[in-house]
Amino acid sequence: MLMIRKLDSGFESFKQCVNDMGEMIAKRGNDDCLCYDWFLKEAEEKFGKEIYSYIECAENENVSAFYRSYQDSKSYASPEETRVTIEQLINRANELEAKKLAANKKLSWFYSPFFITGLSRKFAKQSNTEEQKTLAQIALRESSDFIKTALLRAFRFVDFPLDIELLFPYIHSDSEDLRRVVAEALSRFKDKRIRALVPQLFNYGDVENALVLLEPYFEIEDESLMRKYILSSKKITYTIIRCIIDIYKKNKSNTCGDILLHFYKNVECTHCRCDIVEMMISHDVIPQNILNECLYDSYEETRELAEKKL
Repeated sequence: MLMIRKLDSGFESFKQCVNDMGEMIAKRGNDDCLCYDWFLKEAEEKFGKEIYSYIECAENENVSAFYRSYQDSKSYASPEETRVTIEQLINRANELEAKKLAANKKLSWFYSPFFITGLSRKFAKQSNTEEQKTLAQIALRESSDFIKTALLRAFRFVDFPLDIELLFPYIHSDSEDLRRVVAEALSRFKDKRIRALVPQLFNYGDVENALVLLEPYFEIEDESLMRKYILSSKKITYTIIRCIIDIYKKNKSNTCGDILLHFYKNVECTHCRCDIVEMMISHDVIPQNILNECLYDSYEETRELAEKKL
């Protein structure tokens, strides 16, 4: 999503994104974490079909690596073509875990269980209910948190086919990655049992996943709960920002000023700060001094929002 937002800065930003992704592919040797469709579709709408000519003809080695992986990914374009099997998912998960264990500490982050995302998405698209149930059962039996996380990743893209309470114990796991993938799987459902987990997660200090689960159920009364935990934390992730933005896009509030101002002051991403400013303006809670400050923001869209408001 951040790369798509960067496209607003022009074709040079597109080229930089492709270069960065190609460099990552060249170092890691696999594209399973990348979702080409969304990114290239957005880029094509902004810059036209010349983007494909660029990635095909560029002499830059990183761009060439991106293009090769993009071409390979197209082999999974439809269920009629090569299918992703449960065995493939298991093998890929084991491969990633082995590489992570073998890598030195500085490079171990290259082998996150989320780097199976490409295969997971394709499996979710191609599989039937029985295959999904089999994968869920295998994942729940798995003793390795890393492997369990990688296999459960598929249920970000398709509903978890067993009783959702089977996932509840893992929402309090010591593994941050496992908590995240379980929260993403649960967020696909609307269920009172899931809503009841939100205060537990806030108390646990897991603000990010608490917000992921709270967003579909949010009511203005929940602001006091959010305020209690958000204002005392300087940890601001992209997921937290997107949840807050989505919450206040759907819910009008004249008491959210302190919450949004907290993010405005602490977020580092200029794109996210712009979204926060837009929310403060739309809810009429932006302080005058912040509005004046935004006139000199480094991000053009933020300046334009302030000028329009003034």
